[in-house]
Amino acid sequence: MILEAILLTIKPNENNAYEENFKQASELIKRAKGYITHELHKCVENENQYILLIKWETYDNHMVDFRNSEDFVEWRRLLHDFYDPKPQVFHYHQVY
Repeated sequence: MILEAILLTIKPNENNAYEENFKQASELIKRAKGYITHELHKCVENENQYILLIKWETYDNHMVDFRNSEDFVEWRRLLHDFYDPKPQVFHYHQVY
């Protein structure tokens, strides 16, 4: 299992619109090959910062299967204009 962790900063005053679009985008990622689960958390100290945690069966399920899908094109359309700066994406495997 791979945990994808994405640090997101949303443009000021865009939180409500972002969260609404994220609900729509969530339906897209749920259909992806190797998808397990995902969670979006809003930062307590900075209301424009979020962290998105996505569990995948394999690294390639995210980087190859999902990123090369039509659903990813729609995911980007729904979400990527909200980000400033560009999201930081990291992948982790469990060691303990």
